[in-house]
Amino acid sequence: MTFFKSLLIKLKTCWMTNLWKNSICLLPTTTMTLPVLEIYQMIKLEGIVLNVFTQQGGQNKKGESFDDRDKVQILGAMDLPNGDVKNELFTLSVDDYRDFKDFLNRKICIAVGAMASGRNVIFYVAKGAKPISAEFA
Repeated sequence: MTFFKSLLIKLKTCWMTNLWKNSICLLPTTTMTLPVLEIYQMIKLEGIVLNVFTQQGGQNKKGESFDDRDKVQILGAMDLPNGDVKNELFTLSVDDYRDFKDFLNRKICIAVGAMASGRNVIFYVAKGAKPISAEFA
């Protein structure tokens, strides 16, 4: 494992474990406290497109109606601090599922953002981002 890959894994792990505490670990020994609302980061998500679909609209608990939403499911692999790999399924809302239809069962890259909601990290597709084949990324 190269130095940069090792450092990236440490930073990813540090960021993910400290995000819920309203702080980001910039280096393994340095922390900086920021309000959660200001924490966002564009990330390149790489994975295999497993499914594209439209989630039916309806009414929420308050009785307000909402429209159909296009979704894509991407199977990604996350490096763990101990060197193992964890597969994780990401279901993301997208502007148009047809952008992903040609990539079914193929590896893609797409720009996503991340934000904290309590102890969870929520991923979303960056506005205007389009998938590209991982071969060309």
